[in-house]
Amino acid sequence: MELSYIITFSGWFLGGFVNIVTGMGGPMIALPLMVLFMDFSLVILVACLLSVLTNILLVIRFWHYTDWKAVWMLVLGSLPGVGLGVWSLKHIPAFGLEIFLGSMLIAFAVWQMWGGLNLRGSWRDGALARLGWGAASGMFTGAVGLGGPPLAVCASMAGWDKNVARAIFGAFFMFSISLAVIFDILYGLVTPVVMQHTLVGLPGVLLGTLVGLPAARKIRQETFRRSMMWIVLLGAISLLFKAFLH
Repeated sequence: MELSYIITFSGWFLGGFVNIVTGMGGPMIALPLMVLFMDFSLVILVACLLSVLTNILLVIRFWHYTDWKAVWMLVLGSLPGVGLGVWSLKHIPAFGLEIFLGSMLIAFAVWQMWGGLNLRGSWRDGALARLGWGAASGMFTGAVGLGGPPLAVCASMAGWDKNVARAIFGAFFMFSISLAVIFDILYGLVTPVVMQHTLVGLPGVLLGTLVGLPAARKIRQETFRRSMMWIVLLGAISLLFKAFLH
């Protein structure tokens, strides 16, 4: 078996495990490992396809906890957010944009993990807040391809229950990433090589999800919240790493 197939399976086994436990972060776990051995464009396309699956699994597992009103508010807010992110990417140097956004995420994660807990009680989890966080996620997606951390920030500040958060994350990203996959297919980017690696990663995702289910059931609310902040930190570090690679 080719090394790239072994890496794809292993990376997405870990990604599936992390995704079912925290509700996001699967691609951020799998991508760094795959990029070391494969072309970046191949890795991104495989990640899009397999991310749809990881989020479908989240929706299935946490269906009864899904706040669909919150999901649609986030989706609606993300639409102008993506436009703003693409505009920012065109008009602001990538180095400055990634440094700024990455630093913001690090500051928030550190604050929430070591002393910022009282903010959750005063945060109003209303329609405007959800539209705003959807816009933030869309902007991060359009600018740097990383829409997960703003939603982790949203869930932490709003104090969402772990099951509700995972259900909302899964539904939101299922819709948003599926749209990206449709465009990838229409533009002919999903080649046989992409499909081969996707099919190799698929059992890894399923097995990682299955192994992660007991941890997803047993994880305490506070541990879940801190896990989300580690995902935010991981996203921030990846942004800073990309910035200094330019």
